[in-house]
Amino acid sequence: MGDETQSLWFNRNNKKASSSRKSKKSNITLAIDTEIVDMLKGMAERESLSINSKINSILWRYIIFYRYVEQDGSLVIPSRSVNFFIENIDEEKWIKEYTDTLEEIVPFFS
Repeated sequence: MGDETQSLWFNRNNKKASSSRKSKKSNITLAIDTEIVDMLKGMAERESLSINSKINSILWRYIIFYRYVEQDGSLVIPSRSVNFFIENIDEEKWIKEYTDTLEEIVPFFS
C-alpha cells in the first residue's frame, strides 16, 4: 500500500484520529441512474445509514481496495473457494505459485 493510501486507511479507521479533527466535506452534484439510486437507498435503509454515508462508504472501499484490484487485474474470490484450493492443491504447487507471485510483485525476493 502506498503512503497516501496507508494514511487514508489509517485516518479512516482510527476513531481517535478522526474524532479529534473535523472532517472536511465537499458538495458535488451527480447525475446517477435511478436504478442505482434505488438500490443505494435500499442498501442504506437495511444498514440504518443515510444514503450519503452509504455512498461515502462505497467510495472509500473503492479508493483503498478495489481500484488496486482493477489496476492489478486481481480477483476477489470467496473464502470458501480459497479453502477448497488449499485443501485440494498440492503444497509444493502452492509454494511455487506464491514464490513466483512474490518475485513478480516484489523483485528483491528473487
